Amino acid sequence: MAATVLPLIKTDAAARAAKPDPERRQVEYRVAGTRGLALRVTRDGKKVWTLRYRPRGSSDQRRVTLGVYPEVGFADARSAAQVTLGAVAGGEDPAQTLADAKVAARSRKLTTVADLIEAYFEAAAKGKHRLNGRPKRASTLSEERRYFDRHIKPRLGARPVADLTRQEVQRLVDDIEGKAPGAARLTRNVIRQAYNFAIVHETADKNPAARTSVVKWKARERVLADDELRRVWAVCLDPDSATDLDLSPGVALALRLAMLTLQRGSEVCGLHAAEIDLAGKLWTIPGTRTKNHRTHVVPLSAAAVDAIKDAFELAVGRRADKPSGYAFPSPRDRKKPITRRALSRAMKRLGAAKGVD
Repeated sequence: MAATVLPLIKTDAAARAAKPDPERRQVEYRVAGTRGLALRVTRDGKKVWTLRYRPRGSSDQRRVTLGVYPEVGFADARSAAQVTLGAVAGGEDPAQTLADAKVAARSRKLTTVADLIEAYFEAAAKGKHRLNGRPKRASTLSEERRYFDRHIKPRLGARPVADLTRQEVQRLVDDIEGKAPGAARLTRNVIRQAYNFAIVHETADKNPAARTSVVKWKARERVLADDELRRVWAVCLDPDSATDLDLSPGVALALRLAMLTLQRGSEVCGLHAAEIDLAGKLWTIPGTRTKNHRTHVVPLSAAAVDAIKDAFELAVGRRADKPSGYAFPSPRDRKKPITRRALSRAMKRLGAAKGVD
């Protein structure tokens, strides 16, 4: 019997339409334009992206899994394949790396959901939570761990990795959603990412967080009106004048700088002396601190320069210990900056006191 010629996968729609063959354990659809990339479809309809390659200096062909469709879409699979092929050209062997990680994971006895997510956190800190990943920022991991400790661990932490069901994840998400829709989505995302990590490293066969439903994320378009901005600015300019509000001078300065530069709260909080050129009136935020991982240069107005000078003067003037270099050091640990949450809490208190939603 002649071999069946399957159509090439050229779009995400084609990947979605790829069908299993009930007579065969699995079929493989090749992806047009990307050498070695294919979509494997099992008899029960599961779809997995795989990549065939030959390590440099070897004649043996190897295969690595890039993720499960639709969690990993067509464009992401092609991008991951190109990055992986580039790593192979540089002498790496992704399949061997995954095999080593698999052995290490098994040696840690990842038997429960809590074990798995702890392993995911450890891998994410090194950029090994996915193929050709980059290390997650400490602030991101801290936020993810907060959702894990508060919501996931108490309810699902003791469940065996292989036994966790989609219904259990959905019930958890639904329970959180009634109070905090955003927290529900982010909690689901932690579970989903941890199980994607487990699937790639072959310590789990399925992702129970896949296809769970959450409230659609609504983009916020709310901005302060001029009168509201004046009220907020007046308090931040002189926090001692607000007798009905607990606002520290450092946080007030951070809020002023956020208003003057329109930079992200986390970037303002982490401002360091090494990033500032006062003579040139420039603030250079390194890629390690920006959302898109690219260096960002911010021109500074005279008011912004004054706010930064005041912040550094306040940071070093009230303490006798060695300056950390941060414009807004944490009162708990002077070697670290204040957190983004400090600004959020302050803004919430300020808004309540001054009638600003």
